[in-house]
Amino acid sequence: MVAGRGERYREAAVAAVSALAERSLEQPFAHGTLLRVAAGLAVPPRQLVVVTADRHGALAAAARGADAEVVSVVAPAQARALAEAGFELFAGKEATAERAYDCRAFVCRLPVRDPAEVSVAR
Repeated sequence: MVAGRGERYREAAVAAVSALAERSLEQPFAHGTLLRVAAGLAVPPRQLVVVTADRHGALAAAARGADAEVVSVVAPAQARALAEAGFELFAGKEATAERAYDCRAFVCRLPVRDPAEVSVAR
């Protein structure tokens, strides 16, 4: 799955896995990778995006310690470039630096500035 590209790619992955689900259950050793992908699709992904000028600061460190499929620490210009390249996860996040965005199932909560407000657990 391509992180940050949007729900349509997740839906395509679900459709592909669903088409082969019965066969993979009949022969699990032959379809181990497919079953791993299916397990990953069972829970919506958590993605953390930190927009900061200080890649080594407290906000970035807090995000790196979180339980998430994707943790991205980017400068505002990088967030803009990724959004322009079609990565929906970064859209609109370049406007304000020093923010952490906790996104689950492709929906982001309100951003936080305080490293203590970055949830480590899901």
